[in-house]
Amino acid sequence: VFQIHSLTARQEAAASDVQTRIHGAFGFLARCAALVGAALGGVLGSTLGPRDTIALAAGALLVAGVAWLGFAPRLGGR
Repeated sequence: VFQIHSLTARQEAAASDVQTRIHGAFGFLARCAALVGAALGGVLGSTLGPRDTIALAAGALLVAGVAWLGFAPRLGGR
C-alpha cells in the first residue's frame, strides 16, 4: 500500500516530463538502501546478536514512522 501512495505523491509533485527520471532515482535509492540495510543488519547481527539487532531495527522503524508523521508534507494543502 505504501508504494501506491508513494508513487501517487511523486506523480502529483513532479512534472510529466521528469517523472521517469524521478521514478528511476527513487528505485535506485531504494535498492541502495536495501543493500546497505542488509550489510548493516549482518554486521549488527554478528556483533549484537539476533535479538538485540531486531529490537534495534524495530526501535529505528518506530522513530522513522513518528518522524514521517511529524514532518511529511501534506498533499493538496491538507
